[in-house]
Amino acid sequence: RVKATQAQMAIFRNCLDDYRLDFGVYPSTEEGLRALWQAPVGTENRWHGPYINGAIPKDPWGTPYVYRNPGEKSHDRYDLYSLGADRKEGGSGINADLYLWR
Repeated sequence: RVKATQAQMAIFRNCLDDYRLDFGVYPSTEEGLRALWQAPVGTENRWHGPYINGAIPKDPWGTPYVYRNPGEKSHDRYDLYSLGADRKEGGSGINADLYLWR
């Protein structure tokens, strides 16, 4: 499941980079990953998506991915992570959150 999570987040990274090429910024926390497949309100004329096929999938544990921009862990970039096996913030070992660092 860890490898599947990392692979999915790598796809999100590429899609987010494509979005940034069109807008000059990454989606806000409020717009979230949904901005990759549905134009945020007021951006319909500039939006060249969808940047991903279909709705954003949940992680392999059935939990939505967490996206924040600006990030709390990396203030100058976004945070993207899975809550991991325990489906809660934090944790260690097999319950550790899985981050995509930018």
